[in-house]
Amino acid sequence: MKQIFFIYRDSVVTELTKSILDSHGVSTYALNDITEDFSYIVNDLEPELVLIDEALYEGNEELIMASLKNCTVAQSKWVFLSEDTQKAHPFHLSFQLPLKAKSIFEDLKELVDSELVQN
Repeated sequence: MKQIFFIYRDSVVTELTKSILDSHGVSTYALNDITEDFSYIVNDLEPELVLIDEALYEGNEELIMASLKNCTVAQSKWVFLSEDTQKAHPFHLSFQLPLKAKSIFEDLKELVDSELVQN
């Protein structure tokens, strides 16, 4: 796991997560709000994971779906961050909230590794 694009509502959480992942050699780009189609960022960065917070998804579904549609990076897995991992969503994977600072790197690595085994 080398690069992640993290879209989450709380800048404190994104900065802490970014710091933790950076310490493990994972480059992390983060947004705390969605104001436009961000597919150009995904297309440019080519992250393994695009993590999208449920709260931001619910308020920006049209922009997020446009971004997903316009994304040309097939290897990026889009991940729905939610307290309810059974909740319906249009993405590849789900990830349980709340995020755990002590294990976020290992938890995301396990998610990526399990996806590789399934494919």
